[in-house]
Formats: sequence, structure tokens, C-alpha cells
Amino acid sequence: MRTPKRIVILCLSLALMALAIPFSPASGIPAFAAVTPAAVVHYTILVDSRAVTFDVAPSMRNGRIMVPFRAIAESLGIAVTWDQKTGTAHASGYGKNVSLQVGNFTAQVDGLAVRLDVAPIILDSRTLIPLRFFSEVFGCAVLWDGPALTVRISSPVRAMEVSAWYAMDGNWNGLFGSDYPVAAPGGTDAIGTVIFGWYEMNDAGMLFTTGTKGWKKPVGWADALAPVRQYGLHADFCAYMTDGNDGTGGSGPLTRMLANPYARQNAVIALVTESADYDGTNLDMEGLGFSDTGEQLTAVRQGFTDFVKLVSESLHAAGKTLTLTLHPTNGAYKGYDYAALAPLADRILLMAYDYGQKPERYQLVHEAIDSALMLVPKEKLVLGISFASETPESLTAKLGLAKQHELAGVSLWRLGLMIEGDWAALRSSVRPIR
Repeated sequence: MRTPKRIVILCLSLALMALAIPFSPASGIPAFAAVTPAAVVHYTILVDSRAVTFDVAPSMRNGRIMVPFRAIAESLGIAVTWDQKTGTAHASGYGKNVSLQVGNFTAQVDGLAVRLDVAPIILDSRTLIPLRFFSEVFGCAVLWDGPALTVRISSPVRAMEVSAWYAMDGNWNGLFGSDYPVAAPGGTDAIGTVIFGWYEMNDAGMLFTTGTKGWKKPVGWADALAPVRQYGLHADFCAYMTDGNDGTGGSGPLTRMLANPYARQNAVIALVTESADYDGTNLDMEGLGFSDTGEQLTAVRQGFTDFVKLVSESLHAAGKTLTLTLHPTNGAYKGYDYAALAPLADRILLMAYDYGQKPERYQLVHEAIDSALMLVPKEKLVLGISFASETPESLTAKLGLAKQHELAGVSLWRLGLMIEGDWAALRSSVRPIR
């Protein structure tokens, strides 16, 4: 059946009239800001190699990808507010302040007017903004992969603390890019602190360097320390101890040391004495609270906190820093009172790895950061990343998490495991503070 010509003309006229209506009297927001969904095409948006989840799917408008404002801003670590009265989205981060109004082809960037190719719209009760403009105005690199219908966004390089673990075996070449004892610049531009893992502690509170890990303090160890200073890097030493070599926790050597006042005092003296050659101490005492519950768990946590208080006071009196390397808040070991430990340490290093999957599950790492930030200021929290569990792509995603949350920094285990792609991902994501 043919449609009468007058009906076609009437429908077309109504459509044109709808597009011509300039404002909604109720809100003052342009009525054409609220639009109907476009044809279903699935676009993927990757920020730092990680797919962003949207509750309203990205869509194409006038040749521009439009995405929900809040979701893309938060994935980039950009603070956002929404002015319902004027229909204006405000965003701030990376030294920029940006405002976009629904239906308005002019954005405000640091108070200056900037013309947009397409105005923000409202779709399914969400404000969608032009993705490329928003990303690039904050300094992101944006690549469009047409065949894959994918946008790849790299967030701006952020300055933060970058530390890397060192224990001689394979790590000299990893750091200096040449064989021992030649010290070329290598990767020294990409990190700010080297953590020397030569030390273990026993249940008597004594440090030793021929322990179970195989990280032995080498003859001529000062030859490793000297070039670190030469390239302007900080140097920390790590004192490692676990509550059982089987990793199951329980009443092991760490528990015994913490319960013995003489051993605790020995440990404090040993840590302060050894710290004289370094800028700071990294206390890595693992395995507490695996099977403890109730009052016993409370006692374990209090015992460790009391010990850290003694160490903190003594190291700070000697002008040295203290970093605590701790199991993740969503891990199996619950013997660490993050809230009580945070004021005692200069840094809390979150070992958000060893969850049992490679690469480490992004969501679990994200969860660990979020829960730790409820107890530790972001200025003190450092994300630990294990290269044994990551690829260059997943490393980029984990570094993106640290940037998104504005953490104090990242710590990399370890130099000898890093490949060329890891160094490239590191350099393109963060700049070390020294």
C-alpha cells in the first residue's frame, strides 16, 4: 500500500519543527539536547589498555564518538561536578578546568571559549560529551581504530614516586642495561628509588644476608650502591621476614619475634644500624593473620603495630624513612591494621598481586586500592606491581589505576624480570619524582 503524500509531508514537517524548538521552558536547557538512541553500533573505549564500562553505550554523532561524561572522567582520574540547573558538566584535573553545557557548541577551557564540533547531549538520562575533545583537552593521546570500532586513550604522564626492587641476580643488567660492573644509564631515567633486598630477619630480631630467598648481599656490594647514587636515585634497603616458609601463616618466626621483647629490641637496633648506608628502610613482614580470628587476630595486629611504632620512632630519629610493605586488604592475611599503621609510616606499599591469575585481575587490584584508601591517605599509598604477573599491556592498566587514584607512587617487583615492553609502558605512563 502506498502512503498518501500529505501524510509524508506532515511527518516531515513535524520532525523539522521538533528540531527547530530552541529551548525547554522548564529548565532552560536546549530541547534538542535530549535525543533518541542512534543505530546500535558497539564501540569499545580503552583507557590505558583497560576497557571502560558505560551504563549508556557510546554512540556516533556527526562523526564524533559521544560517551557518558562521568564515566570517562573518572576513568582518567578527573574530578567532576554536575550543575543540574544549567545542564553544565564541570571537570578538573591535570592542571585544567573544563565546562561543557548540554546543547552548547562552546566549551569553556580555563575560562576561554572553545568551539566544539558537536554539542553535549542527553541520552537515556545521561550526559554524553565528545570523547576526543574531552580527552585531548586534558592531555591524553587518542587513537581511533576504525576496523575494530575502538578508541585507545593514553592518559597523560603523571609524576609520582617510582621504586624498583633489586637483589643482584639479573637485576644489575635490568637497571643499568649492561653487565656488572659497567653502569650505563639503562633504566635509571624511569625510576627514582632502588630497594635492595639483601636482608632477612630471624626470630631473634637479627638481620642476616644468606637467607632462604636466595637474595644474598654480594661481595663488593658497595659497587652496586655507588652507581645508584651516581644517577641521582634514592636507595632503600628491605628487611624481609615471613611467618612460615610454607606461606600459610600461623605461629611462625615472625609471631615469635613480635612476642619477644628482647627480639623486638634487637630488631629495632639492627634496622637502625643497617639504615645508615641508605635513605630509608622497607619493612616487609609477611604472613600475619592467616588463620587468626577474634581476640587472637586483634592481638596479632596490635603486636605488629606496637613493633612498627618502635621502628618508626627510631628510624625517624635517625633521619630515615620507613615504608611498610603489606599484604593487600582483600588478600588472605589479615594481621595488619592499616588505619593504625598509616600514621607511623612514610609510605604504605600495597602488594596487590599474587591473587592466583596472570595478569593479575584488574578488578581485584582496583578493589584493593579502594579499600586501602579508606584507611590510608592517597599521599602515602604506593601500588606494588609484580612483573612476574603482568604483560606490558596489563602493566599499563595497573599504572593507570595508580594515576587515576593519584597515589603517591608505584613499586615494581623486580628489575630482573622487566622486558623492553615493560620499560616502554613505564616511561609512557609515569615520570619518577626524585
